[in-house]
Amino acid sequence: MMITLPILEQEKAKRIAREWMQWHAKKPPKEDTKISDKDQLKLDEDAIGAELAYCAYFNLFPLCQIVGKLYRWDAVHPDGTTVNVKSTDNPKGNLVVERTEKGQDEKPDIFALMIGKLPTYEYCGYIERKTIICKKWFNDEELKRQPGYLYPREDLKI
Repeated sequence: MMITLPILEQEKAKRIAREWMQWHAKKPPKEDTKISDKDQLKLDEDAIGAELAYCAYFNLFPLCQIVGKLYRWDAVHPDGTTVNVKSTDNPKGNLVVERTEKGQDEKPDIFALMIGKLPTYEYCGYIERKTIICKKWFNDEELKRQPGYLYPREDLKI
């Protein structure tokens, strides 16, 4: 299913991305794990646009936090299911989840994949955290950065 954000939602994504970058610029720098040669602001705009598109598709309120207690999820369904929206502009992209440190309390229940870039995205499906976070899906070479999990797009649940 394709979702195109209206102009006001596009502007919201751009503003949140700018605020996010400004807030992060004040923090001490972390090791750069970025593998894309694209501009960071554009990457953030597309990622936040994907979160807004997911929320529009499921009629949810986006969290889009910039400061304060940051959660590991982007939306919460009415039944309490927490979602981390992953996005890519690669039309043949798969769901990629970075491996997280042990002991993290706030982990999403599901990961969802949105493919596209601002303003148009395609909802591709989701997978439960307990399914993706297993050795079977561990993939280090394709991620070209820190270890994580790669789940094939065609195996996602709709």
